[in-house]
Amino acid sequence: MAWQATIVDIKNAQQSFENAGYLLINTSFAAKVAELQLRRYANQLVY
Repeated sequence: MAWQATIVDIKNAQQSFENAGYLLINTSFAAKVAELQLRRYANQLVY
């Protein structure tokens, strides 16, 4: 007997996929902000 996805399964999978996409975008943005902040701090160092 083959397993068939219900509409609820499909909607859950779609929601999970969208959540993963948002998480990726937010994490990428946070990493870029951290990189820019580190660069700013590095330029403030006195040698």
